[in-house]
This record gives sequence, structure tokens and C-alpha cells, in this order.
Amino acid sequence: MTESGGEAARLAALYATAVLDTPPETDFADIAAHASDICGTPIGMVSLVDGDRRWTKAGVGWDGSPQTLRPVVLGPRRRARGARPPSFSA
Repeated sequence: MTESGGEAARLAALYATAVLDTPPETDFADIAAHASDICGTPIGMVSLVDGDRRWTKAGVGWDGSPQTLRPVVLGPRRRARGARPPSFSA
């Protein structure tokens, strides 16, 4: 897959944080809990998407897999930035 300049910069910044595959941290768990509270949802997560996968740094109300392959996360096709979603009729 060819990366756009923005995607390459995003990935470089993500890898520079060195946070992927690190143990749980209270600060990230707090962020996930606050997200759940603010949004009024039973689940709150802090997930990061690298070149190949989505990895969950922290989550509350959720006990699923800590990572998912990126094609599963983003679906079979990604819409171009600014493209309108397909219309659905009832």
C-alpha cells in the first residue's frame, strides 16, 4: 500500500512515542474512563492504529482483543478524505 505524506508523518510520530506494545498505564486508563463517562457509553478506549493494526493501550467496559489487523479496523476500502458516504434509502 502506498502511503500519503500525511500518513507517513502520522506513522513516524506514532512510532516516535514508543508507546506501542507497552504495559498498561494509569494515565491511559483514566483517559479511557473519562471518554466513557463524557460520551455516556459503557465502553471507553485508547487505541492506536499503526501501519498494520489497531492496538488498544487502555479500555474500560471491554475485554476484547488488544489488537486487530488494520484491514479489519478500516474495512475493505477506505474512503478518500472528503468523500461523501453512500446514501441509503429507507
